[in-house]
Amino acid sequence: MGSARQDSSALHYTLPTRIIVEAGDRVPGSEIQYLGESDRGAHVLIGGQEAIKRVGDSLDWRGEPVEGASVALATRIASHSADAIQLVGTAEVEVADAEPRAAPLVRTSPITYNGLVAYSVAAGDAIPGSTVIYRGATDEGAEFGGVEGYPFRRAGDSLVWEGALRDDLYILLELRLVQYDEENVRVAGTVQLWFGP
Repeated sequence: MGSARQDSSALHYTLPTRIIVEAGDRVPGSEIQYLGESDRGAHVLIGGQEAIKRVGDSLDWRGEPVEGASVALATRIASHSADAIQLVGTAEVEVADAEPRAAPLVRTSPITYNGLVAYSVAAGDAIPGSTVIYRGATDEGAEFGGVEGYPFRRAGDSLVWEGALRDDLYILLELRLVQYDEENVRVAGTVQLWFGP
């Protein structure tokens, strides 16, 4: 299960990840290239040097796919064939100086991560990674600002927000309202991030 937190203006996500890289291609956003396999194992080019990896071996990468957003991949090789390699593990994503704004999603980037998130948000505060503000409990349900149309939700209702966190970093939050009262709201669901145009 993934997790998310926010401190000051930085957002942090720990997301489970599964990446499939075809022979000749790179792990999206990195310099790691899958060359193919032999009877010795999977052939991978890391920093210009060839490495032979087997199922269960680690394949990690750390970098900044877009300015102000860092990713640390900690993966293991789940399988490999002549055609592709499959990696599973976690992506630690940190977005510095996040400035969420509503915007249409750009889903063309091959660098994408998604996972589960849960937040407890105080009345008057925004759901991390969005401009959706919890206004408090009313007779109509939980009231939100920064949403299109009807601003009220009851427990179990959906709350979807899409936008950008920085230039070339897009986010889709698909949440459900778990619980609310006058002071706080709890939401849980999924986040998906796209890096680059």
